[in-house]
Amino acid sequence: MDKFSQEDARILESGCPVLYKTKAGERLLDLQRILKGVVDLQGILKGVVGGTIKLNGVNPTPVSFTASTPAKVIGTEVAPFDLSANNKTLIVTPEASSPEIITFDGGTSGNSKSGATPLTDLSSQTGHKFGVSVNGSEVIEVSLGDLTSLTSGNSIATAIATAINTAFEGSVVTCSWDADSSGKYSIESLMLGKDSSVVITPAVEDSVTTALKLGLIDGGSEVSGDGDFDNYAKVTIDEIVNKINEDATNFVADGFEGKVVIQSKEIGKDSKITIGNGTINSILGLTNGDVELGAQGLGHLCNMLNENNKVSLQQHADGSNKIKKLSITNKTVSGFDIYCETADDTSNVDVIVIEF
Repeated sequence: MDKFSQEDARILESGCPVLYKTKAGERLLDLQRILKGVVDLQGILKGVVGGTIKLNGVNPTPVSFTASTPAKVIGTEVAPFDLSANNKTLIVTPEASSPEIITFDGGTSGNSKSGATPLTDLSSQTGHKFGVSVNGSEVIEVSLGDLTSLTSGNSIATAIATAINTAFEGSVVTCSWDADSSGKYSIESLMLGKDSSVVITPAVEDSVTTALKLGLIDGGSEVSGDGDFDNYAKVTIDEIVNKINEDATNFVADGFEGKVVIQSKEIGKDSKITIGNGTINSILGLTNGDVELGAQGLGHLCNMLNENNKVSLQQHADGSNKIKKLSITNKTVSGFDIYCETADDTSNVDVIVIEF
């Protein structure tokens, strides 16, 4: 076994990190041999990893035990997301490039409109039923009820909306008469997006669709909704991620447990993500002005088994200026952050990590 000083032995036996004044990479093998001879017999040493990292020039400097990683921001809100309010924006600045603005255009709703010159007085009619499908639902047959009071376009429009919403046990459509001076009834879904629709069909008996010219069979027109998403009130994580990735240039999006992840394409020291003041931030759980940096990797094959490790930091031998005080925070099984007393320091630092 190699010889070493009593002081080395004392430090090892106490479980403290060993501080060497030479480069970590050159001393790591010697350190492992020494530790194997002394500490393995006690059953307390689980691993040793070391390397050299470069301070970011801004606090903190994230360090990963394994490979270098990209800067990453994870939202706090879980899908589905409500984007019913139109034209939301996401603003992201990757690295030192210009801000990228992703615009989520507003969706449109599906509708069913009558043909020209429908009846506006049903008091003498006998037909009072029609079939309706809303937003892709099964067809439900509904009735306008007593027709004697339906003597105007507005009263008929109100009766149509009431009949449909009652049948669906909630507000799913609106109905108007002559809203655009076209002299037509317009039934509009309250959903925005590509799954939004209203389809009117004749009833088997006592149908009113011919009198009101509603539905394609009786001369009406129908248009499905449109937009970036199927249902703007319940946007899925996949839809959000796909939309961002379609428009983003220097960053990418992903999903994690229903949350949106904004990630740099760069890794390590030059990786940085800044979240701007986008109007979608509160919906996705992003914070205005949040800045995240990528981690520099030490190249270990795996994460530590636990957080019970000792980290030694020392200025690299080629450092031209003496580094100010360094501290370690946010230590986990995957890495830690380095804070420097002088935030703009970009010196190299040797790192030795001993896991117990």
